[in-house]
Amino acid sequence: MTYVFRFATFFMIGSAGGWVVELFFRHFMMLAKGKNRWVNPGFLAGPCLPIYGFGLSILYFMSYFGDMLPIENAWLKAIVIVLSEAVIMTLVELIAGEIFIIRMKIRLWDYSRQWGNYKGIICPLFSCIWGVVGATYYFLFHSWLPDVVDYFISQNYILFIFGVFYGIFFVDYAYSMQMVKKVKQFAEENGIVIFYDDLKEDIVASREQKKEKTEFTFVFRGNMQEHLKHYYEKLKGSAESAAQKMQEHTEALKVQLQENTDAFKEKVQENTDAIKEKVQENTEQIKEKMGIKK
Repeated sequence: MTYVFRFATFFMIGSAGGWVVELFFRHFMMLAKGKNRWVNPGFLAGPCLPIYGFGLSILYFMSYFGDMLPIENAWLKAIVIVLSEAVIMTLVELIAGEIFIIRMKIRLWDYSRQWGNYKGIICPLFSCIWGVVGATYYFLFHSWLPDVVDYFISQNYILFIFGVFYGIFFVDYAYSMQMVKKVKQFAEENGIVIFYDDLKEDIVASREQKKEKTEFTFVFRGNMQEHLKHYYEKLKGSAESAAQKMQEHTEALKVQLQENTDAFKEKVQENTDAIKEKVQENTEQIKEKMGIKK
């Protein structure tokens, strides 16, 4: 039972803490784009990112059982534990990403611009980041955080806190899955995969443009089909604009290639004529020296 309570506590801490980290990270990314906008991260409405909850729980249990490995060298044992954590967290990211893309037709993150990425779901860079996170937990937190968690779960009020957190969590999950089903249906009808954060950002931007009240928690409140259609039209417009630019770029390359080809042919012809003229001059000179008359 202790392990269940530990998992529940680490999941709660990781989910809420990860949500805060993602919130500020994405806000800074928005600022880098010149947009001072806050967007609620993840697919839940509340301040919770389950993947971080599972992540912290995995880091704890792998560190806990990893310390039992029959490896005498402490540094070697730590390296094995941290590398294993990086691999497992990458697998968790892969499985979660595949489930959302294949089963739900939505993408919660995108690494497609990163080197060595697989389907934009995982990449070497973020595997290394997971390794750094694992090392940070193991060396800085694992020696004392489990004791704090054990003290926490020994208190009488722990069941009340669990009841509040997980009660809200499951209600939020049920509500958010209803939104996801609508998104999935629309995505399947139009043969697309929807970037969840882009959809949220589009809804917020559209409301700001209309001078309507923006929603941070319940972003999808209102006419969901209208939100999705507006996002899809914007997506189509972006795709058509990109296709037009690509066509214009292709045509420009064709023109440039033709000009370069014509210039090359002209240069070759000039060089050929010059060579012929030179050969003719040399031939005439040789004939004169040999006394050959025309």
